[in-house]
Amino acid sequence: MSHDVVLCRGLADASGSFDRALALAERAAKALQQPSIRIRVHRNRRTLIRWRVLRDAYEIGVHHAFLPHPDDVMAVVLHRDDAAWSRLRALPRGDEGPALATEGHAHDLQALLGPAQDAIRWPEGPPDDLVLGWGRWPTQPPRRNLRLGSCAAGPPPVVRLHPVLDHPDVPDFFVGFVLFHELLHVRFPPLVEGRRRVVHPRSFRVAEQRHPDHGRATAWEVRHVSDLLARARAHVLAKRRRA
Repeated sequence: MSHDVVLCRGLADASGSFDRALALAERAAKALQQPSIRIRVHRNRRTLIRWRVLRDAYEIGVHHAFLPHPDDVMAVVLHRDDAAWSRLRALPRGDEGPALATEGHAHDLQALLGPAQDAIRWPEGPPDDLVLGWGRWPTQPPRRNLRLGSCAAGPPPVVRLHPVLDHPDVPDFFVGFVLFHELLHVRFPPLVEGRRRVVHPRSFRVAEQRHPDHGRATAWEVRHVSDLLARARAHVLAKRRRA
């Protein structure tokens, strides 16, 4: 039998997690009668356990906090056991990044996440521990520049989009492209060349230009960036007046 373990980044006890995940794979292989099991250990706050049949393996995705409790994990996978699921959900799961809202007034970032991730060639699949959501409005009105998104490397990686994009006048394809751009920072982190920190290395720029919406997203931003700036300024100033 051949099993595979994929660990998310930043685990405090990576070696112990690997051993527990491998033991879970061997146990799952016997219970499911599957020759190849892949255990993907993650820090995802939304999908704590999932399982699916892939072309080359049966994959179980499991939150790292659940690894010391293989009986309950297998009870959920095999029997959808509600009591086991309740025990697992009650476990402390540690620092998993900020709690951010993905559903806005006009755009749902969770719905846009899949296409944005699919447009990136991930070596081992997209990060399981990604934290995604809308950022906060700034306290100071922007003057000339507007940062439409941000990406903190983590772990876990945290991607925030500027709330000025959550507006009916901003098309889905543009919000999706901004999300794609920020995810590329996870795929291609900044490089240090001498004393320079290169935020957008060549690999990043090449991948960005391959996106099917690169041309129209860039053109839309050029045409509407002044509108976004004006909307952001108006929102911040109005909030000040109400305070």
